[in-house]
Amino acid sequence: MNGSQNSDRVLSDPYIVASDEAGHAILAHILGREIECIQLTLNVRGTYNGITIYRQPCLPPHIDPDVPYEKIKIHIQQLDREIPLWLPDGVSGIRVIHCAGQAAQILLCRQKGVSEMLATLGMGDCRLIIRSLKEEGIPKQQWKEQFREAQSLALQILSSPACSAVVENLTTFLLTKIYHAQTHNSNHIRVEGHDIQNIISTAFRDFARQPS
Repeated sequence: MNGSQNSDRVLSDPYIVASDEAGHAILAHILGREIECIQLTLNVRGTYNGITIYRQPCLPPHIDPDVPYEKIKIHIQQLDREIPLWLPDGVSGIRVIHCAGQAAQILLCRQKGVSEMLATLGMGDCRLIIRSLKEEGIPKQQWKEQFREAQSLALQILSSPACSAVVENLTTFLLTKIYHAQTHNSNHIRVEGHDIQNIISTAFRDFARQPS
């Protein structure tokens, strides 16, 4: 989740880092994880390294009543039925969360009308997913398909109107934290999980109140 060194970016590094961590946090929240915190640390290049820390789901998982699960659904072709999004659990759920940072960056690029090639943050997450698939002894073609499925699912979830509004809200909040830290020469930012989850819940609630 390291910041980019490309000075030709149309999008600022803080904007990209903020959207990356927002994506991870929102997917973790939707998939029943309790968020502990988001940490952003200034690196030697003057950009920020980010990490979203969350707890694995307990039983029952953490389900937010403000998330419109009935409206945000995925289609499982093999089962030919719709299932609520929070059901992807265990290792599969973790992989989708890992892919969510880059998915949020892609949405940001689309929103700003710039190339999706700028969504390069979080490649370490991609390598982590691929390594875990390889360690399971899955044939190459099969782990490639599973990796693409996780990427596609993360993008599909965050692209829904409700989620994209929440991504924008949390990204803006994290940006204000980064700019405040820069103004005060602070090298480390920590946003507590209860604050993040309150922002996510409120954003979903506000979206639900909008006229359809």
